[in-house]
Amino acid sequence: MYFDRSKTQDGSITKCAVIYPCNRKHLVSRRLDFECMNNVAEYEALVLGLQKSISLNVVMLKVVGDSEIVVW
Repeated sequence: MYFDRSKTQDGSITKCAVIYPCNRKHLVSRRLDFECMNNVAEYEALVLGLQKSISLNVVMLKVVGDSEIVVW
């Protein structure tokens, strides 16, 4: 699962991609309706991806992101 956030004039958008080994992809995104710092937006993107993975009944997950705060 890859996750990220982006900042726009209208606020932040979280997005993630759940990619199966066979290269099948599920893409999800969500606009945040509140003001937040970059770290909070990164956490929201991670949670969005984890929720999607759970709904897809994923049993093993590798998480990839560019946030040093969230992924360590």
